[in-house]
Amino acid sequence: MSRRGPLVRAVPLLQEKREDIRTWCREGVTPQELCVKLGVTMRQLERLMDESPELKDLIEMSKDIVDYRVEGSLYRQATGYFEESSETIIHPDGTQSTKLIHKYYPPNIAATQFWLKNRQPDRWRENGGVVEQEEKPPLIINLTPPEDGDQSIPDPESGTS
Repeated sequence: MSRRGPLVRAVPLLQEKREDIRTWCREGVTPQELCVKLGVTMRQLERLMDESPELKDLIEMSKDIVDYRVEGSLYRQATGYFEESSETIIHPDGTQSTKLIHKYYPPNIAATQFWLKNRQPDRWRENGGVVEQEEKPPLIINLTPPEDGDQSIPDPESGTS
């Protein structure tokens, strides 16, 4: 493709669509979807990004912002969080008041597992096998009452009641 072809015509288009590109990237569009929205091919977009570090930085920075937001949201879900909201109350006499509500959202186990498996895979991966544990002697509980009529509870350490 020559330098005077579609690529040259795409440069002004990208300048016009700068804010749209930022918005689309923050919304999480894929590079292929971005190409469709801009009316360029993937190869053209790649060449434009190679030739325009400003465009490349814009796209990467916008994607990073979304990633950070999702990461923060996942962290909040994994650890639990408080949230404030307000509720408007209409009284029988027609007056209104606002009630501030503090709500606690407990940790989400699935989010916690996801976070740990990705942040510390060696410690938290699922190995699918039985986890080896120390072998402990079985606990024996005698449920027959003593014959001498003693109703006290025996001490498991000393074997006496």
